Amino acid sequence: KIEKVGAVKERLKEKKVLIVLDDVDDLEFLKTLVGKTEWFGPGSRIIVITQDKQLLKAHDINLIYEVEFPSEDLALKMLCRSAFGKDSP
Repeated sequence: KIEKVGAVKERLKEKKVLIVLDDVDDLEFLKTLVGKTEWFGPGSRIIVITQDKQLLKAHDINLIYEVEFPSEDLALKMLCRSAFGKDSP
């Protein structure tokens, strides 16, 4: 539970962390949780998942990976392998 701005910085400073933020659409939320990379120890990784590339740029995130959706055929094959252990239902 984050009770005040800066709580993350205080609790996690100098610690090696892996933070995954999914479906981020608010710059203030991003600033509150991961204000600066200097807040965390060496080797830390912060992954921000969003559809808003401008939000990443506004937070000076320059290392951006765009993930494409698989084709319908590949998606069906992946689902079937996971659910049924074979390539088709």
